[in-house]
Amino acid sequence: MDWTFTATSLTVGDFVRLENYYNEFLSQNCWIQFDHWIDTFFPTQKGRPSPMPGKFFKGVASIVGLIAVMLAPMFMFAFLNSFGTRDPPNYLRFSISIGGYPTLYEMHATGSTLHNISVEGMNVINQELHSLKDNEMRRSAYAFLSVFSNADVFQVFLEPYSLSNWEISTFTKQRLLAQLHRKEKLSFIFEMKIERESRGAPSTHFTSVSAIEPLQMESLMSVINGSVSKANITLNLPRYFLVPPFSVVTPAVPVNLALNASRINSTWKYEQGC
Repeated sequence: MDWTFTATSLTVGDFVRLENYYNEFLSQNCWIQFDHWIDTFFPTQKGRPSPMPGKFFKGVASIVGLIAVMLAPMFMFAFLNSFGTRDPPNYLRFSISIGGYPTLYEMHATGSTLHNISVEGMNVINQELHSLKDNEMRRSAYAFLSVFSNADVFQVFLEPYSLSNWEISTFTKQRLLAQLHRKEKLSFIFEMKIERESRGAPSTHFTSVSAIEPLQMESLMSVINGSVSKANITLNLPRYFLVPPFSVVTPAVPVNLALNASRINSTWKYEQGC
């Protein structure tokens, strides 16, 4: 390319060889200037071989520096979670409703009902994972939990009674019972809102929709009609969640799969006037 735009009588081969000579001279000149700079600050005795300890130190230091540069990105990502400050949650609101109808259950958690687990609690989770027979699932769950400590894992205690009454009219309740009786397509709507301690931190939300199964419909009808005082209903709601500070709340899939915690059991009780 240079030969094309250069006014020269040389052939292409001669021009390439001349350019190679120039590059070699320039490289040697740079090395000579670098050696002079080294001799200025680290003079050596002329005519005498360099001592072995000095050569060994320079060689080892060069190798260690090269390895450190190559592995620096890996170490940075490995210890990334060790930097920064924690911003734990201090408020949680959880509600369950049937699509299109007033909220069935609502409860808040804060203070003593929302706190991080103890070291013993974290060890219990690890022991449960250790007892798994599926090696791939166990390794996946261990890798997920390895970046968290007990100070990062919070447990929530929700009271069995709703914070507010079920505000539903008689006509609306009868319509709901009719839909349950006809086995129409209805869904549970789970909503969760989490706020953090630091001021200005955005609140995070989680919303999930789960179809009501036929057995769940029968249990709901029995409770609302007053045929039974209470009923156990299995909800399709994960037990463990991942709550990033600036992103959406998602289920902790590796742990939920490993501990079979993708569904929770709930006891439902309907009291007249509530």
